[in-house]
Amino acid sequence: MSKTMWFVVADGAQARIFANEAEKGGLTLVTHLRNDKARLPGAKLGRDKPTRVQESANPSRSAAEPHVDPKEKEKLRFAHQLGAHIEEAAKKSRFDSFVLVAPARTAREIRGTLGSASRDRLLGIVNKDLSWVGDADMGEHVKGFGRRLQRPRVFAHLFPGQPVPE
Repeated sequence: MSKTMWFVVADGAQARIFANEAEKGGLTLVTHLRNDKARLPGAKLGRDKPTRVQESANPSRSAAEPHVDPKEKEKLRFAHQLGAHIEEAAKKSRFDSFVLVAPARTAREIRGTLGSASRDRLLGIVNKDLSWVGDADMGEHVKGFGRRLQRPRVFAHLFPGQPVPE
């Protein structure tokens, strides 16, 4: 049976999932998920002006900022969609383990949405933004991640010749 490791490379608005199989080597793109709304300016997602509230002490009105910025709300929605996608794939055994590569805040939001099936397969999180790296060059960027992971021996099996801590 083939051991498949996924690399989930994400930011707040897009995610690419790469697969690495032990026998084949190299990365192949599995899927590319996008949320175009998260890339729009906040003014295009919600109201331009904040709502007005009237205070009880006097007749004047003051502006009330929303609790969550519309752009942040879209990023949270995308994190939930990505977490659900990873969880569903874990339940269908489409991968054996995965590494989440995302900026710290995004990684924290995605990790919070993972279910038990996918959390058990999470090797580690690399807090790095690699959303700008092309698909063909991604393999070179993820080779050195073995030292940062919780279970580096699994990583060493997929990338032979890489240094593994004891």
